[in-house]
Amino acid sequence: MRYQHYILLALLTPPLVSCSMQNPTHRDTGDSLFAEGKYEQAIHEYEHHIQDRLKLHERPEWENPYLYYLDIGDAYLRLGRPDLALGTYLEAEQRNVEPRFVNDRIRSLARWYVEEQEPLKAIDILKKYRERDPLLFDMMLDRISRSLAAQGYDPLSDSETSTTPKPHTPGRK
Repeated sequence: MRYQHYILLALLTPPLVSCSMQNPTHRDTGDSLFAEGKYEQAIHEYEHHIQDRLKLHERPEWENPYLYYLDIGDAYLRLGRPDLALGTYLEAEQRNVEPRFVNDRIRSLARWYVEEQEPLKAIDILKKYRERDPLLFDMMLDRISRSLAAQGYDPLSDSETSTTPKPHTPGRK
C-alpha cells in the first residue's frame, strides 16, 4: 500500500516538471542566468518577477515577492558591488522580508569581504549590525579578529570605513 503512493508520485512528476519548463517564469530565468554567472541579466529577471507577482491580486497571503531582493543582493555581491548588495538586503527587510534572512546575507557580505582580503571591512559590517544577532555576529567577529591577531594586526582598533548602504533601485547596475 505504501509503495502505491510512490508509484503515483513517479507517474505524475514528469508532466509537472515538463509543464514548468515550457513556460519558465522570470524567476526561473533569473535562477538559470545566476547559475550561469550572468548576474546583471539575473537581476533584471528577478526585478521582473517581483513586479509580476506584485500585480497579482490573488497571491497567497504568505507570499512576499520582495524576498527576491535577497537574490538581487547576492547577484550584486557576485558583481563585486557590496554597497548595492547591502542596500538591497536592507531594503528587503524594509519590505517585510524576515530579518533573520537579511542577517544571513549581512554575514555572507562579511564573509565576502574576508575572501576579498578586506577583513577590516568585514569587521566594520559586523560591528555596525551586531545588535541584529549578537551571538552569530560575535562568532564571526571573533574568528576574523583571531585571524588578524595571528597576522600581527590589532583587530579591536576602530576600523571605520565607508560601508553605508545604497538603496536598491530597480534596473541599477
